[in-house]
Amino acid sequence: EATTSSFALRDSTDELRTTAAWARGHLESNAAAQIGVVVPNLASLRSKVERIFTAVFHPGLTNGSGNRVFHISLGAPLADVPMVRAAFQILDLGAGDLPSSQMGMLLRSPFLAGAERERSKRALLDAKLRKRAFFRLGIKTVREHADRA
Repeated sequence: EATTSSFALRDSTDELRTTAAWARGHLESNAAAQIGVVVPNLASLRSKVERIFTAVFHPGLTNGSGNRVFHISLGAPLADVPMVRAAFQILDLGAGDLPSSQMGMLLRSPFLAGAERERSKRALLDAKLRKRAFFRLGIKTVREHADRA
């Protein structure tokens, strides 16, 4: 028979700590238990959830190392994957100018053809463009400066 209870906590950090401690206690008393925790807005709280659950279930273990007894089912946003981020920047460039910081990341991207061979030249071009203090850059401006470099 399932029982429920409800109580107020100070903030999301307390909620996560309390939930993780409850889940650990439940798992320790029944090793075969399968526990699911629903975290509203998990995308924005993912790193906090991982940090707190790791601290409760595996004290002394850092987030990126070792096997854990829990799994967070929300993957990292696709836009955070470097190759995908570069592809999105290329698509954005097709629609118009990019902020200079994004253009610099694209110029230095290892995912573009010739990146290894042209690494130094691309870095120098990025530095030159930053020195000129462009706010936004289009492919035409980049090509003009690249031809002069």
